[in-house]
Amino acid sequence: MPGACEQVATACAATVKALTERQERLAGSLALVKGTASLADAKCAALGAEIARLYRDSGLRRPASPGGGAKKATPRVPKAHVGVITK
Repeated sequence: MPGACEQVATACAATVKALTERQERLAGSLALVKGTASLADAKCAALGAEIARLYRDSGLRRPASPGGGAKKATPRVPKAHVGVITK
């Protein structure tokens, strides 16, 4: 029986060592992913700021209407189909 306990202890130690190494590799990968995500977030923020600046500089904003209110759209009436034969 003491020999079996030694084998189990040796196998457990090897398993713990393998799991520890695997966890360390995973932690390194997660740190890399986190850094990449932070970089992507910073690039998106910079792109958003650049788009806002270009929009502001291009004058694409609609001018305010002279009446001060929003112009109401007139509803479009569909045109009758010319030459359509109905039975």
